[in-house]
Amino acid sequence: MSPAGFCTARELRWALTVLALHRNAARLPEPVLRRLFAAPALRMLAMGMILARPNRMTLDDAVADARALRQARAFRAVARAGRGYAYAGAPTVPVTVAWGTRDRILPYRQAALARTRLPAARHLDLPGCGHVPMHDDPELVASVILGTTGVRAG
Repeated sequence: MSPAGFCTARELRWALTVLALHRNAARLPEPVLRRLFAAPALRMLAMGMILARPNRMTLDDAVADARALRQARAFRAVARAGRGYAYAGAPTVPVTVAWGTRDRILPYRQAALARTRLPAARHLDLPGCGHVPMHDDPELVASVILGTTGVRAG
């Protein structure tokens, strides 16, 4: 889902900077976060870079996501390791790449490079989804996962 590794160095810096800013903002005291996320316009401002539809997230889920981001122990290590990352693999298993068409962290235009580097993969658009499509359209994401694994819902 909207994978890293298919961007320019500048786009990668942008993504890591946005995520770091979100992590720093997540350190606000929980009562402040709760008040911030309770106002629809402020929730859109606070989460609009990560989600295409932040208004679909409940207040409790928004606070829980901020708490999880604040407590993510490996955040710095992953960000540090990702600074120079560019995908260069050659998968030997079936691969599906699904990209949110409204991803503002790893923009949808990067899917074109993924298509060229992974020509045998199945490439899917996630219409109207942002960087974390599980919140924007959980049914679509579940469908993509089930379709990729060959499992049928029922």
